Amino acid sequence: MTNRKKHMELKSNRNTFSIKFYIIRLKENSKGEHPIYCRLTINGKRKEFSTHIWVVNTKWNPIAGKVIGNSEAARTFNASLESTRLGLLNCKSD
Repeated sequence: MTNRKKHMELKSNRNTFSIKFYIIRLKENSKGEHPIYCRLTINGKRKEFSTHIWVVNTKWNPIAGKVIGNSEAARTFNASLESTRLGLLNCKSD
């Protein structure tokens, strides 16, 4: 067996699962807000979908994947993102 075949076999046997939230800076509404999207990656295959949440660019923390601030709106948006994350994790465990 060649090294390439071994590498491909090892790569195909990996089970990966990741969830990432990000904003799309190219889309902007009249309020200067950008949509938050979710990227779900399972074994290297990506699916992206909108969370239907819009946020101002300066209020988004790309590293944490959360809205910055302690306002009621920020807490509500972050709770919604966490609910989405937990729902996806529950689907994974089923």
